[in-house]
Amino acid sequence: MPLGTDTFLSQTKKGKGNRAPKELSVGDAFVLGALSKAVATFLTYPLVRAKVLAKAPVTRGVNQGASVLFHGKSVPAVMSLVVQTEGPAGLYKGLNAQLVKTVLAAAFSLTVKEKSFRTAMVLVVLMKGCEG
Repeated sequence: MPLGTDTFLSQTKKGKGNRAPKELSVGDAFVLGALSKAVATFLTYPLVRAKVLAKAPVTRGVNQGASVLFHGKSVPAVMSLVVQTEGPAGLYKGLNAQLVKTVLAAAFSLTVKEKSFRTAMVLVVLMKGCEG
């Protein structure tokens, strides 16, 4: 899980102060995973879109003008051109599809991670109990 999402989750689990992290229920893990990924995706999406537009090959035909306009430019230059040609909302074009894909994957991933961690901890406690 990326650093920003992981940091958000660990801070959320800690709550107020520097207490030990709280154990998350499966539902809480799902919601926190989805929320943290949605925020991270929303904040980084304009950069990702600009990078894709700058690296996209020049096409022939209907969209040739757009591909020539962005191709080979720096990310800040592409972002500026997108705002000029499409408006600020153009920076978020395609965000809906990306959110559905990444948010669900992150939510399920965190849910499985939390459940696996709890199961592993129970096994460690049981094994230590059998030794003594």
